Amino acid sequence: MGEASLMKKPDYWQQLFARYARNQATPAQRRLLDLFYQQQAQGPADEVWAAVGETPAQVRHRLKAQIDRRRQPAAPGRWPLLRLAAAVLVLLGAGALFFFRPGAKLAPAEPLRTVAARNGEHRQVTLPDGTRILLNCGSTLQWYPAAYNRRQRRVYLRGEAFFSVHHDARRPFEVVTAQLTTRVLGTRFDVRTYDGRYAVAVASGKVRVTPARAGAPGVYLTARQQAALDPATGRLRARSSSPDAYAWTDKALVFKNVPLAQVVSQLERWYAVRIRYDAALAGAQITARYQRAPLEHVLKSLAFSLRCTYRRGPGPAACLQLASPRIPQQPTVPPIIP
Repeated sequence: MGEASLMKKPDYWQQLFARYARNQATPAQRRLLDLFYQQQAQGPADEVWAAVGETPAQVRHRLKAQIDRRRQPAAPGRWPLLRLAAAVLVLLGAGALFFFRPGAKLAPAEPLRTVAARNGEHRQVTLPDGTRILLNCGSTLQWYPAAYNRRQRRVYLRGEAFFSVHHDARRPFEVVTAQLTTRVLGTRFDVRTYDGRYAVAVASGKVRVTPARAGAPGVYLTARQQAALDPATGRLRARSSSPDAYAWTDKALVFKNVPLAQVVSQLERWYAVRIRYDAALAGAQITARYQRAPLEHVLKSLAFSLRCTYRRGPGPAACLQLASPRIPQQPTVPPIIP
């Protein structure tokens, strides 16, 4: 059965709201619930209450009584959506699934704001609360302007970004990625999602990082700590860190025993080029630091380290090749590692 068919079934939404209440919803599910809340915040139509057989005041009174009896506190910042979830569950129980009913007319969805940094560029973003974000090359940031700073402070990231979050004890700040959610009040930290590798590094303050996989425990990180997601287990591994984890914010590229494939991927984003290399080089590990270095210097340095040659092709292309026996194995050009 397709997703569209499932979305019309009450069980689907009951399970989805239950996962949200337990903080087990995936980023895609959270975005779907965000959209639901934004559209329903305007108030459901009269036909809905007619189908339910109760007035809005009666439903609110009954829900409040149930909540008061249970007295189970929700996590900070989640009450608006949990109240909506409770109301929706009542409607579902009455057989009035109005939001996704076939033929129902929906209110226009709140526009999603998108800022993207192309390969070879960085972008600075300042959010309405004063939070400053620096996007790394080939990264995308999204948020809902109308909801931000009013009900929540949540952004969605693909790529990498460094966050300087304005402190607000009433509204925690959340960065949602495909596999991790990072929650803070006010701090400075880096989130990376490149090439299927997810990591968070903290410069100052304290953050909580939660994996998307159900049941996987979250971790708290403080200054000079970082956590990386183990793709095999879906769990986080925390360890000490250094400013090298976000050296890119100072125009520096730092590699410490990094596989050549990852180095090439980062260089392609950083310099907006295509780099090809011989399969014989695939197992190489790179340790280097490049501070505001031109591409030619980086390629010369890599060629020296790998004992190979390089050539520039037409357009934004470069090629690393193994040196032939006729080419000296000790180039006269020293490595350029500023």
